[in-house]
Amino acid sequence: MNKSNNRNMNNDDVINRLDVVRKYNPHLSNADAKSPLTVGNGRFCFTADVTGMQTLYEEYSIETPLCTMAEWAWHTYPGYRYTMDDVRMTEYDFLGRKVSYPRVKYEGNEAAYDWVRMNPHKFNLARIALSVDGTYLTSDMLSDINQTLDITTGVLKSDFIVSYASHEYKVSVETVCNNKSDTVAFRVESELLKKGLCVDIHFPYASCDITGSDWLDDKVHYDKVTVINYNELVNISSEKYNSETCKISDKNPADGSAEIKNKKIYKIKRQIDDTHYSVYIKTNGQLEKADKHRYRINKADSDNVLYLCVGFEDEDGIYASIYNNVQSNMCVDNNKANADNECAADTFAAIKENVYTFWHNYWSSGKFLYHENEELMRRVILSQYLLIVNDSGYIPPAETGLTCNSWYGKAHLEMHYWHMAWAVLWGHPELLEKSFDWYISILPEAKKNAARNGYRGARWTKMVSYTGKDCPSKIAPLLIWQQPHIINMLQMVLDCYNNDVHFDEKTDKYMHKYWILVQETAEFMEDYLVYDIASDTFNIEAPVIPVQERHLPEDTRNPVFELAYFRYGLKIAAEWADKLGYVTFSEKWNNIADRIAPLPVYDGLYISQENCPDTYVNKAIDHPLMLQVYGMLDGYGAKDIVDMDIYRTTLEKVMEVWDYSTLWGWDFAVIAMAADKLGLKREALSQLLIESPKNEYVVSGNNRQNSRKDLPLYLPGNGSLLIAVAKMFFE
Repeated sequence: MNKSNNRNMNNDDVINRLDVVRKYNPHLSNADAKSPLTVGNGRFCFTADVTGMQTLYEEYSIETPLCTMAEWAWHTYPGYRYTMDDVRMTEYDFLGRKVSYPRVKYEGNEAAYDWVRMNPHKFNLARIALSVDGTYLTSDMLSDINQTLDITTGVLKSDFIVSYASHEYKVSVETVCNNKSDTVAFRVESELLKKGLCVDIHFPYASCDITGSDWLDDKVHYDKVTVINYNELVNISSEKYNSETCKISDKNPADGSAEIKNKKIYKIKRQIDDTHYSVYIKTNGQLEKADKHRYRINKADSDNVLYLCVGFEDEDGIYASIYNNVQSNMCVDNNKANADNECAADTFAAIKENVYTFWHNYWSSGKFLYHENEELMRRVILSQYLLIVNDSGYIPPAETGLTCNSWYGKAHLEMHYWHMAWAVLWGHPELLEKSFDWYISILPEAKKNAARNGYRGARWTKMVSYTGKDCPSKIAPLLIWQQPHIINMLQMVLDCYNNDVHFDEKTDKYMHKYWILVQETAEFMEDYLVYDIASDTFNIEAPVIPVQERHLPEDTRNPVFELAYFRYGLKIAAEWADKLGYVTFSEKWNNIADRIAPLPVYDGLYISQENCPDTYVNKAIDHPLMLQVYGMLDGYGAKDIVDMDIYRTTLEKVMEVWDYSTLWGWDFAVIAMAADKLGLKREALSQLLIESPKNEYVVSGNNRQNSRKDLPLYLPGNGSLLIAVAKMFFE
């Protein structure tokens, strides 16, 4: 099917979008640890096994951890709090002066290096799982599994048989995450509820590892339960826990030993060192304390349906600390709404309705692709769902989103474009735009990062927590290609306003609000570039690490993509300056952009950087950055600096000699976009879907990086796929 036909299929008179989307709902008939299914809202995620909960936690952890995570849930290990001032820097010569970066972990400085790198980190808020007789169900107790995630409604439906006490019981679980608050809700139906089936909520200590969890019994953390609908405080602090099961009581709230009757709304306040959060529980069941940090909900009456709504809320003001000085459009309901007078069944129904409305509106708006290639369609549909639930929050996401930790749960800012820029191209700019205020909030840190080496403006680092502080790393501090991202993404959203009836008013307000980001970002780029009087060009000099992270920083000069992207970013910045009346900035940045060094060429091919003529012999691995110069970039003169004959030959050489096993999930989209720009439509689609270790999309739709156990999913791969498809079929 050609491009024009694909565009025509955007007409809802031609096709029912929801019917198409529903066709690609993930379905599981066995426990698949490579494909747990996730519900979420972009700020908060709950990842479930085939029971619709996190029952098979131990069995899945070998492949993919089952976590409950939020973008606001950060923890810092106790003890001495090192800062970057405690980290020994690595010095480099830079044009007659010294610059320093936290790159090498020196002997004697390991504690400071590791501490700053690991802290703060995201963590697992809770495990929510099915148990019977105090023991979690295991996969060998399950049969007749039938699980479907309906991505048109946001509801995960899990049906299965449990073998227990020589009998078989049908269990049906519905799982849904509220899009308006950080609440996960369940409906459990089974006769086994009358015979001991329960739901356990178990709280771990925080960890910086992939699971975000430390289940060892040697860590101190606290729970305190309050029955909030009657303002009754029940003192069941975990540090006072004894070995007997403790039921929460209204007969004698002080001793916490007897039963509460008809009081079904609870608040558990959690403290892990200096991290505080609250858990709101609404249920038609009975809550009791089963063990240290472990609570059990059972169905006390004769009904065979259990409703459970579990809401999580930050008590440390993470969002407030970010947006205190930013006029933000942020809108998140408090989970205190979970403690109103509705019964648990009504709350569950209201959440389902909220989520249904959200997904119905999403799939019914924006751009839509219909293509005859079934695998392409599956990847396209599921990628949108996964990126929305994992990545569309107010803080740039980790590479594994909110499914589990990667790099301590910290964001990699060079990946922010790959994570969420697709949303603009697919007609949903609001999903990306809401993260822009975070950049304003961390602007002081970015300016400090630049000033550390004598530069003006704001230098956006690679690896960051919500604080925006730089991290020690052998790669991150010297990476530079993330710098123009924010300018590029700001312009992409601005372009969407062209079709808005309030274009002038929106554009003026938007550009004035975010001009500070454009200005500070461009000022660093201007100062970072080095003018060479002999050639009358601006250059990127060592030390620097390019997109292709296989080069020594002291040996790298004029990396090919960074040259193109700095030019691109400065051109956009100059246009903003011109429109806002800052003529001096506009003229200066245009002048610099027009004189940035030409892209390095050797033997008729674009090479990775000026000092690497053997790119296609000894460096044909990792990211083929030379293809990004035009495939990824478009407009603002991007094509003007590319020789299309050289570009075509370069693409052919990459496809001939590159070690595809070393590519990352987003590299396949880069190759596909390059082929598409050259008019090689069949090759573009072939490269996008090519079989390769890091281009597998499992049942859930996640792009699994098979050669890396630390990346059971890789969301930049999903996002890059959607960017490539938009450029291939919507432009």
